[in-house]
Amino acid sequence: DDASNVLVTLRLLRVLVRYPQQLRTIFETNLLNLPTIAWKRLIPQLFSRLNHP
Repeated sequence: DDASNVLVTLRLLRVLVRYPQQLRTIFETNLLNLPTIAWKRLIPQLFSRLNHP
């Protein structure tokens, strides 16, 4: 469902932020294949987490 997809995506982004050099190529390669709807669902969560460490 949408909630679990958002949660998994947030976890993947956290890993990407922690290990950017190791995952850069994989991320850049697959970013083009990611549907935009995934970002539309994720953006509100990203903004809400900006104020929470």
